[in-house]
Amino acid sequence: MSEETRIAFLSVEKTVSGDGYIGGLLVTDSRGVPLEFLCTHAVKPSEMQHNLYGDTLEPHVSIDLCGKHLLDKLQTPVLAVLVTDTVMLAVRQHCKHPVILLRPPDSPDAPYKDVKRKKM
Repeated sequence: MSEETRIAFLSVEKTVSGDGYIGGLLVTDSRGVPLEFLCTHAVKPSEMQHNLYGDTLEPHVSIDLCGKHLLDKLQTPVLAVLVTDTVMLAVRQHCKHPVILLRPPDSPDAPYKDVKRKKM
């Protein structure tokens, strides 16, 4: 199977308790069959790290600690990496693949949310 039919989905989410982050990366084939799955241990920043990093803490954890680590461990060749959070677009600097942002059309930051669509 060529890499043109493989897509990676990368996400970093807050833990259930809300005091940390967990990253996950799923690679599927063109039919959505899982080929590889990777995840991080929970990253739980200390109060000191919250104070030191401030507003840059979440991007740092998401990109530099979780995203980069998962992409470095990826063994399956892929065509692209799909993300659903604009913060995760910065993972491009750690990735040789295109990184594509997926957003629902009604998302507040969707680029074409005000475009009226005609039914055919």
